[in-house]
Amino acid sequence: MTSLLATDNVTAGRLAADALAVAITRTYADTEGEVVMITSMPGVASLDQRGKGFKEVVSTKYKALDITADKVADGKPATVLAIMKDIIANAADLRGVFVSDPVMTQVVSQAVAEKKSNDKINIVGVGSDEKLIKLLQDDVIAGLVVEDPFRMGYDGVKTALAASKGEQVPANIDTGATLVTTANMSSARSQELLKPKVK
Repeated sequence: MTSLLATDNVTAGRLAADALAVAITRTYADTEGEVVMITSMPGVASLDQRGKGFKEVVSTKYKALDITADKVADGKPATVLAIMKDIIANAADLRGVFVSDPVMTQVVSQAVAEKKSNDKINIVGVGSDEKLIKLLQDDVIAGLVVEDPFRMGYDGVKTALAASKGEQVPANIDTGATLVTTANMSSARSQELLKPKVK
């Protein structure tokens, strides 16, 4: 293999941890309480790396946040919905959830929206689609860590062409991840990531 182009998923998890801490601080005026992690399925390297980055930042920067659950589901939305409802029912001080993929972020948002208490549970997810953008606009989700598929494609073609000509190419190319929140979602950069113009 000549070069690997990918999002640095550990960095994506770190971004999510910072975003969740900021959202909790904004909601509660302190950075403490219970947070949980939900991964849609076991054994997926990108999801595991996001979780690793998230845990690393919480344990070193936000010591008053307590990761009380690190749940791995079976890839089925119904399972994640049941897990999240169970967590909500049994958590004393749940203030945030990190979800490592877009589909399960929607499911977690549904469970949080259906809860009985008025306590705010901040959600940060990875990925984006129209439903997630709407949930972000409606302040159901605090933040989305978004990848850049156009850069992946562009850099992929550019790197393949260079390699085919025998030129030296980097072994690893990080195509980046960007945190999108309600504060920056209308920026030009956020808009091009959330609503790419396909010609």
